[in-house]
Amino acid sequence: MTCPTLRDYTPSALSSYLLEVATTGVVSSVGNGSPNLLAFLPSTSQTPSPSDPEPVATVPDQPDAPIAESRNKAAVVSWSIPSDGGAAITTQIVRAYLGSRVVSTVSVDGTTSSVRVPRLRNGVEYTFTVQARNSVGAGRESAPSAPVRPAR
Repeated sequence: MTCPTLRDYTPSALSSYLLEVATTGVVSSVGNGSPNLLAFLPSTSQTPSPSDPEPVATVPDQPDAPIAESRNKAAVVSWSIPSDGGAAITTQIVRAYLGSRVVSTVSVDGTTSSVRVPRLRNGVEYTFTVQARNSVGAGRESAPSAPVRPAR
């Protein structure tokens, strides 16, 4: 029997399916005289369906916009860690923007959800974004935070 869905099976899944549905028999007169194993498959009305494929990991989801709080020459940025896409988040990058220009970058591990961004100028308006990375790659950068002005 040739079944067009057989190519969808991994060898182990096909083997498991055959062991589950086939009836076996031994014929000693075929070939060189040694016993030959035959498998009798059910009719084509019982077409096998491949087992569920292994999930494929993707990049992490885009984080929500972070919340920034001003400090003296710094800001504290907090965010919710996004879904990891099926592979653990290894790094999260927080970027400080002055207008459209990145002026500072801070990297943290995959479980951290708040960080102090130092070396900012008091009285200058900054926005912040967060981006998560896993073994597959980098997800999309978040929308920017509301603007904050570090102050004493």
